[in-house]
Amino acid sequence: MSGDTDGDNELDVTEVWLYEHTGVSAVSGQYTNTAEITTEDPLGNEANDNDPANYFGSSPSIDLEKATNTVDADVDPVLIANGAPVVWTYVLTNTGNVAISNPRVRDDAGTPADTADDFFATFVSGDTNNDGLLDVDETWLFRASGTATEESYRNDAVATGRGPATIDENGDPVAGDPVEADDPSSY
Repeated sequence: MSGDTDGDNELDVTEVWLYEHTGVSAVSGQYTNTAEITTEDPLGNEANDNDPANYFGSSPSIDLEKATNTVDADVDPVLIANGAPVVWTYVLTNTGNVAISNPRVRDDAGTPADTADDFFATFVSGDTNNDGLLDVDETWLFRASGTATEESYRNDAVATGRGPATIDENGDPVAGDPVEADDPSSY
C-alpha cells in the first residue's frame, strides 16, 4: 500500500491510496474480479464502493487433418497406381478461443530434410466472413495435387499461424503466440 502521505493511517481529503495484488497466472477465457472497499468516517458513518476489472485469457490453438485422395492415411498408406493423380486435402480448424492470423499449411513434399522443395497448400474455402482470420470454431480447407510415384511416399504437413497481440503486465504490446499443428499422410 502507498499514498498515506502523512502516515496517520487515515484516507485524508485529496489522498490517493494504491493497493496492489498480483495473481498467480492468467486463466483462459473471460475473467472478471471486483474490488470492494468499506470504511468509516470519524463519526462512524460507513462508506463503500466497488469496481470491476476484466481480461480475456487468450488461448490460441489449431488442429490439422491431412488426407491423401480423401483417406486419412496417418498410419496405413493409401494404395495408388503409379502415375495416377494424387490430391492432398488439409483441414485446418481453430480449436482455441481467439482468432488466428496468417494461417498457412506447408508440406515437406516427402523430403523432410530438404526444405527447398516444400510447398504451401492452396486455400480453397472456409473463411466464412472473409476477414482473413481463422476464427474460433472456423474450419478452412486447403488442397494440393501431384502424381503418384512407384515407391512408398510420405509427406508431412505443418500448419502455422499466430494468435492476437496481447498486452503485458506493464501495458506494452506483445506479439501474438505462434501456433502449430502437423499431420502426416502416405501412399
